[in-house]
Amino acid sequence: MSTGIIQPRQRRPGLRLQLNAGSDLLPLVVGVAITGIAMLAQIYYVTALGLGLAVYCTARYIEALGKEIAIVPVISMVAALQWIVGPYLAYYFEGVTAKYYMYVSEQEYMRYVVPAMYVFVLVTRLFAPEISVKALREYLWRVRPVKQQIILLVIALSLIAEVVGRFMPAGIAFVFVLLGQLKHVGVIYMLIYRYPLRWWATGFVFLLQINAAAAGGFFHDLILWSALILSYVCLDLKLNRAVKLIAIVIGTLAVIQVQQVKSDYRMAIQNNPSGGSITALTQAIMNPSKRLDGEESGLGMLNARLNQGWIISAIMSHVPASMPHEEGATVVAAVTDSLLPRFLVADKRKVNMGQNFEHYTGLTISEGTTFGISILGEAWINFGYWGILFMGAWGGVFAFVLRVIVRFAKRNPTLILWTPLLFLQAVKAETEIAIVLNHMVKASVFILMFYAILPRLFRIKI
Repeated sequence: MSTGIIQPRQRRPGLRLQLNAGSDLLPLVVGVAITGIAMLAQIYYVTALGLGLAVYCTARYIEALGKEIAIVPVISMVAALQWIVGPYLAYYFEGVTAKYYMYVSEQEYMRYVVPAMYVFVLVTRLFAPEISVKALREYLWRVRPVKQQIILLVIALSLIAEVVGRFMPAGIAFVFVLLGQLKHVGVIYMLIYRYPLRWWATGFVFLLQINAAAAGGFFHDLILWSALILSYVCLDLKLNRAVKLIAIVIGTLAVIQVQQVKSDYRMAIQNNPSGGSITALTQAIMNPSKRLDGEESGLGMLNARLNQGWIISAIMSHVPASMPHEEGATVVAAVTDSLLPRFLVADKRKVNMGQNFEHYTGLTISEGTTFGISILGEAWINFGYWGILFMGAWGGVFAFVLRVIVRFAKRNPTLILWTPLLFLQAVKAETEIAIVLNHMVKASVFILMFYAILPRLFRIKI
């Protein structure tokens, strides 16, 4: 039986193709136009090509909303914004940041990053399957009904696990972290099946997410889950391109406002741990700090969060000038640490964000501060300019994983709804290879166990 939900580039037996003809036309036109305008403005031509790619990726994401599961478009957009647009602002606007500046010249940085992004985007665009959310919804209605009560129970379980997980030992904490993320998967179920309580559930979950983000001063997961779930919202509301663009603009303005007050807000939380709340965050936005020097200016504060290229530039400055390329050593270690159980690897490392930052940049940071070196930075550490080709291979890994999910989904079609949970770390542009692979492996085992246990022990279809 044909699922009717897969849109691969090449015909495969047993699958009915539904090519999204013309979906790239407008993004390509806009991207080429921006490239031309940037060149006319006498911006370095490689940077101009990068800005055009970043605009293409953003337009491609907007086009995908309501049409397909926008995992790859989100990954490409976030990476292009943080690796190209952020560094561009740092290079072309003097004083945009006093703290996180670029350690190599624009020419040296862009000659590596822009081709690497082009290769990554091209590979994922050619080989990653497009999964139509509309066709998926119609198919699930026919062959895989799931009761609304079950999904609400899963959301409740997730909320309980999130609280209990705070008191769990480190060895099993990750399981509770994944259980805590199930509330977002539950929201996707509610939206794709168009259950009567879907908007109440969505509003409740995101209100709790906003409150948690405000209480801790960390908004990354809130932004990423919003970007990942927005496609299902656009499908349900049947939003046209103009409305989607307005929604993106409003969301971007909200993020800018939060970023501008985040440092002061976090400091206020540190001084008064019980003071973090939506009300306190709103007050901080309404009464921002008046400091306008360096990083504390509006544009500087925003770009300090957007620009992940400064870390890549610090790596390029340090490697190989002060230490040789690793020639694949960190990639092998990441694969080993992620795939092999601890009893088979006696000296298996504990995978932590930021553990390689000081070693490969030569910079020191204060205790309690962490910076990831990113996939692109790690590609340079290992291979130098050959890291451009590695980014193509990395894009191939994503395409392969998505195709595997599609293959498994022939028997369990709702499995596709779990892809945001699987790729959650991959969406973060600063995340290292070990973190991404470790999360994907553990999340895969978690999801498969979920599908194996519930039907057999509780006779629950999920």
